[in-house]
Amino acid sequence: MSEQKHIPGKPAVPNEEDIINYLNKDMADGEQHDFEKAASEDAFMHDAIEGLESLNSKTDLSVLAKQLRADLKKQVEKKTKRKEKRKYKEPAWIYFAVILVLLLLIAAFLVMREFK
Repeated sequence: MSEQKHIPGKPAVPNEEDIINYLNKDMADGEQHDFEKAASEDAFMHDAIEGLESLNSKTDLSVLAKQLRADLKKQVEKKTKRKEKRKYKEPAWIYFAVILVLLLLIAAFLVMREFK
């Protein structure tokens, strides 16, 4: 995934690995405290972590994250295809008609010039 950028004035969003490490209790005490502090400042993050903690502890969070990412990718691709279908596509005959008209105008100009 691309590197997340921090917007000044907003709390930094922890990455997926940090969240999984926190939920699996694989963080050092200092890191865990910093993570909890950052999560408590952001109501959405706090609710998300509570929701993930309430999931069955047997659920593998990395597999769940991969599945969610794949589903999101499918949805985005579906919307992109739908937008592509709605785009106006110029027919090729328009270009042919414009070139033909230009050639006829040039030919008419040359013919009129010859008969003057």
